[in-house]
Amino acid sequence: MTDETTEVALRVLERFGVPTALMAVMLYFCHQAAVSLSVNVLQPVVKAHMAFLESTTQTQESIGDSLSEIAEIQKDIYQAVVRPREAGSP
Repeated sequence: MTDETTEVALRVLERFGVPTALMAVMLYFCHQAAVSLSVNVLQPVVKAHMAFLESTTQTQESIGDSLSEIAEIQKDIYQAVVRPREAGSP
């Protein structure tokens, strides 16, 4: 620390006392811990979650397309099998 910073720190300590200085130090360390937690934990989790959501969206679109195909095939089967029976029934 520079002489000026040391003087300012001593003046703050003299004016507000040791408990306030300790609280300021604790606040600084809590801030550093929060920043570290954000960078090392929160951001990777959010990034992985976004990738998961994109993957799920693509899967849902694929399932939707497959269900549309299945519906068309079922409609074709209905028209080929059931309708001729209905038409031939008295």
